[in-house]
Amino acid sequence: MSEAIKVLFRVTDRCNLNCRYCFAREYSQGKDAPKELVLKTADMVKGAEHVVWIWHGAEPTVCGVDFYKQMNEELRERGISDISMQSNGVVLWHKDWLDFLKQDKMNISISYDGRYQDVMRGHKVDVERSIGALAEAHIGFGVITVIGEHNAKDLCGLYDDMKTAGVKYWQFNTIFPSPRSSFIPTNMARDYEHSVFELFCKWAEDPEPISIRNFEEFIPYMVGAGHYFCTFSGSCHEEYISVTTDGDIAVCDRWFDHYAGNINDFSSIDEVFSSLWRLQMAEAKRQRVERCKQLGCPFMELCQGGCPRNALDSGDINMPSKEDCYERASFIAGVVKGIERYEPSNISNPILASIYARYGIRNTRMVGRIGV
Repeated sequence: MSEAIKVLFRVTDRCNLNCRYCFAREYSQGKDAPKELVLKTADMVKGAEHVVWIWHGAEPTVCGVDFYKQMNEELRERGISDISMQSNGVVLWHKDWLDFLKQDKMNISISYDGRYQDVMRGHKVDVERSIGALAEAHIGFGVITVIGEHNAKDLCGLYDDMKTAGVKYWQFNTIFPSPRSSFIPTNMARDYEHSVFELFCKWAEDPEPISIRNFEEFIPYMVGAGHYFCTFSGSCHEEYISVTTDGDIAVCDRWFDHYAGNINDFSSIDEVFSSLWRLQMAEAKRQRVERCKQLGCPFMELCQGGCPRNALDSGDINMPSKEDCYERASFIAGVVKGIERYEPSNISNPILASIYARYGIRNTRMVGRIGV
């Protein structure tokens, strides 16, 4: 078990959008988690050295402001103060939400797809109004954009959209396979690699950049410093728990089956992380990494066998997913090509310049030609 535990609490199955690529709607029972389940989960994890609590859904704001006023207070009374919410942002411009967030200081992440918002998610006007209202109220927030076949070639356009909307902190995630969507097609790997490279170049030459988490965390991670996204860590089973509205425990919000058990089956968080299912997850990761070594993958140290959920969706949790591999290789290759293009002297971006200076990025262990 990691010293820091991340709790993805799926507080509701309900949502006020109908996103075209949603991976959750087919499993929704339209239920909210009872407050008693929130408290039971908080009591179980409060003994950990550090707890990151993330309100998740479907869409957590449908539970209303008063719910979070009470529950966040209960969490803090149990020593859990690192609290976040992943929201679609549709209602955050409403006065009751703005007043609450300004006073509560809960971290907010908004799902927003820029120019593709209305086509893929809807309520573009409302979400952009929320982004503007949060910025005007000096409430910190970040944005996550879903990348799929529809926009994988347009990362630079999306970057422009984020700047226009007033976003300061941006992250893009490739699409998750689900009943409504699939991976970026493998024949788009080169296109996605080039799009990542173009975005890196645009960002490197921007003297007033927004923060791009994908680059700012991956570059240090690439040279052996810090951490990157959970899907690259290979250790999600050691750090995360996801609790459904029924109290079933999985690794993250993408698991709607293969549970470790129900919260009522465990008396402590240590029992959860030492459960048979968690041990099986660790063994599956070992087997994926071993397979990557056998295949001679140049990215094995960075990728750590890939995401277990993606592997399972591809047919075998013990084998790396081919589609997953293509996406990761494309991203890594695009970043490395960007790094190879820019010396410290020709970087206009102060964020990137500080990363180069801090980590001596020209000494990267990734040498030679890297591609997919």
